[in-house]
Amino acid sequence: MGGNSMDNLDIKKLYADIVFARESFESFVSEDSLNRRKYIHYLSIVEECSNHLAKVKSKENIEIFNELANCQKCKCFKCNEECTSDGCNRCEPGGMVVQCDNSISTVYYFTNKTFTLKSNKLKSTGTYKVLAVIQDIKYKEFFVVLLLDEKKYVAYYYPEVGGDTFNEIKDIEDFNFAIKTFEDSEVSIHE
Repeated sequence: MGGNSMDNLDIKKLYADIVFARESFESFVSEDSLNRRKYIHYLSIVEECSNHLAKVKSKENIEIFNELANCQKCKCFKCNEECTSDGCNRCEPGGMVVQCDNSISTVYYFTNKTFTLKSNKLKSTGTYKVLAVIQDIKYKEFFVVLLLDEKKYVAYYYPEVGGDTFNEIKDIEDFNFAIKTFEDSEVSIHE
């Protein structure tokens, strides 16, 4: 999403959309699971800003509203199922779930996510654009699809607090799963 997402965001409509989503999912989704969704977590801030539009302009609130602009496009926003994937917990600013069946896989797309990685084989460093992060829900594994110099790479992905790590995929079934999930997702259409 280019530019300032907040410029195109109607705060009162966003508040109404979040309240409507919460009310329509309350009977399907546990309170704990519902509260893990970022847009529900930020509901009180959205309500306060919808009543006092000047509060939208604070630096912290601008970041929140830019993130919420992506939330409205995310598959989690209108999902009425108890989440079995990482859902909003895996997402970050500039990210959204573009595909999720809540049993096999979840595909996350990021607008401006990159990793600077060193190739041990080539002894060179490059900045790779993240095309997608794929979660294998059943086996609790993550894969990342990267792009460098018009070439796509797929690797195991281990998101960690101290720093993300990656590993080469040697299992052909894992590789095929990651590639097929990526190619079947909406992300591959736009890349």
